[in-house]
Amino acid sequence: MPVFEEKLKGEVIPLAQEMGLNLQGVWRSLVGNAGEYVELWEFDSLDEFEKKWKSLIGHPKIQEVFQTTGEMVADEVFSLYEPIWEK
Repeated sequence: MPVFEEKLKGEVIPLAQEMGLNLQGVWRSLVGNAGEYVELWEFDSLDEFEKKWKSLIGHPKIQEVFQTTGEMVADEVFSLYEPIWEK
């Protein structure tokens, strides 16, 4: 977990911010499947998601990070949510 968190906070998040992606936060589970992570990203549309996410994932710096974290996130599940109610 420390290696993943170091890469996420030190390389992925700054690059994502530089590229204009809107990361709302990252959470780590403490109970249940302890050590799982949830990242909450905000996009204005599916079109924006497709463009910005592909740019991030294809970026050479992210590909370099995957050399270290690849096995850690191999079973990662992606979900897209849309609001049906907001506070």
